Amino acid sequence: MAALLALAWFAADRPAPPAQALAKPVPAFTLPAVRPPAVAATEAKAPASRTRAAVPAEATATAVAFAQRRSELERSARAGDAIAAAELGGVLATCVNYHGGTVEEIEDLVVNGLATGVEVPVLGGRPISPELLVLVLQDTQRELESRCHGLAGAVTFDDQPAAIAWLQQAADAGRIEAMLDYVRFTYQDFDDGKAMLVHADEVLQRKRRAVTYLAQAIAAGNADALQLRAEIQSEGGVLPRNSPAAYTDAYAYSLTAQGRQWPARQRELYLDALAQPLDAAQREQARQQGLALWQRCCSQGAGR
Repeated sequence: MAALLALAWFAADRPAPPAQALAKPVPAFTLPAVRPPAVAATEAKAPASRTRAAVPAEATATAVAFAQRRSELERSARAGDAIAAAELGGVLATCVNYHGGTVEEIEDLVVNGLATGVEVPVLGGRPISPELLVLVLQDTQRELESRCHGLAGAVTFDDQPAAIAWLQQAADAGRIEAMLDYVRFTYQDFDDGKAMLVHADEVLQRKRRAVTYLAQAIAAGNADALQLRAEIQSEGGVLPRNSPAAYTDAYAYSLTAQGRQWPARQRELYLDALAQPLDAAQREQARQQGLALWQRCCSQGAGR
């Protein structure tokens, strides 16, 4: 999943999100799905057959079920269960302010967003094409639904300090999925850039921790960590901007089992976007390095 890239679009209607606030300490893509206002307005005017009726009783039942599940996970996590801590932190970080949706709605969302001037995410130093945006948003929506289904409104910004703490606990215990979520949501619990400046020492510690987790995940052979590092290095974040390294990682990811699950057109457009800053010689060198990285890191599907 092109998580960082896609979540930038989903978060486009939020006021200055924490990750955007201070010289892009991580890409401004680490916030969960929220519909752009223009899209929400369009949906409000849509025929009844295309809108979702409110179901208060169902929403209440979902909230109660989540509260019970959360309590169970917290008890287990406090007892040292790293799996519970990883699940709890991941849900709280991923599903904050989540709004449900379907893959089929993504194309309309993009068309309406472009028509109303929603800023397009950048990859390889340039805004990505509408075609690629649709593909990565559809991919992301599937994962969001798998993690957040039924949780619309159940997770808020107030839950984010706990999310980061649970993810750190699980990552320190060796849970790869928690390491990747920590990297995606490193600064999500800060209100704005001023808060990050006030807590500059904590910001620096988190940055160092995120870099370490990312390296550990890749060393363990996790393919998703390669794709995540590619996007971070494309625009800068917890790692400096490095276009050749970003393309190397993305090319290596495209050779993995996970990368091959992307539609061929998505892989093509994604690699082309990351290759934009490179000349022909740099691209060929990055491909060769990507092949070697894949063979070294992930050719056997390790670290999943």
